[in-house]
Amino acid sequence: MLNLSLNIEPVLTDIDFYDRIKVAAELGFSAIEFWDSEVKDVKKLGRIARECNVKVAMCTINGIFKYVLDQPYPVLSKAVDQTIDLMKEMDCGAMIIFSGDAEGKSDSQKNIIIENLKRLAEVAEKENVMINIEPLNSLVECKGHYLDSQYKGFEIIKCVNSPYIRMVYDIYHIQVMEGNIIDSIKRNIDLISHFHSAGVPGRNELFLGENDYVNIIKAAEGAGYNGYFGVEYWPSYEDHMKSLKEVLQYLRK
Repeated sequence: MLNLSLNIEPVLTDIDFYDRIKVAAELGFSAIEFWDSEVKDVKKLGRIARECNVKVAMCTINGIFKYVLDQPYPVLSKAVDQTIDLMKEMDCGAMIIFSGDAEGKSDSQKNIIIENLKRLAEVAEKENVMINIEPLNSLVECKGHYLDSQYKGFEIIKCVNSPYIRMVYDIYHIQVMEGNIIDSIKRNIDLISHFHSAGVPGRNELFLGENDYVNIIKAAEGAGYNGYFGVEYWPSYEDHMKSLKEVLQYLRK
């Protein structure tokens, strides 16, 4: 069974953010992840994670929607450097940077994104961190988002050609846009550093919806993946603990 990581932002919202780390550990998650480091006490977060023996698997760049990959490199680079400094406080080795919104009908942003990622790859190698892109769906939550295709994402990573630039394969978003999950995972597993998951449609419990996550995980493992499988969903239950326990029971079949 893959090591499971819990995004503590959308779950356990009735308790303090930092207390969610201990609950995640008690439930059996190997790691936690969250969004913007800029508004978190990263020293406290890192200390609690170490005390609970869970890793901080991933965070986003500071200013998650403010600093995106199609911006001028000096602006983006400064935000990346600041994020890396905060990541060190948490022993976190991976960040996500979004693409930004589409500017028009032409594919003018792709070259800018590739060039920025090539330059960021040098920073990532020096600091020994992973920088991830993440395709998001442009049909439901993220209308206007430029990078809304796994295939375009894989093309960008291949063009950058660095082991420090990879993809967060968010199964929820990719299922909404394109599907073909298991086949594309098998063919591109070397370009994937992390998974996100939620039920489709609705972005709720993983067992609610059209994806068979048990078989998807088996396919990823069979293809050689041994990283974290991120659980990132909005509980449909009022009782979030009950929801999380049932999701874990489902994934551990």
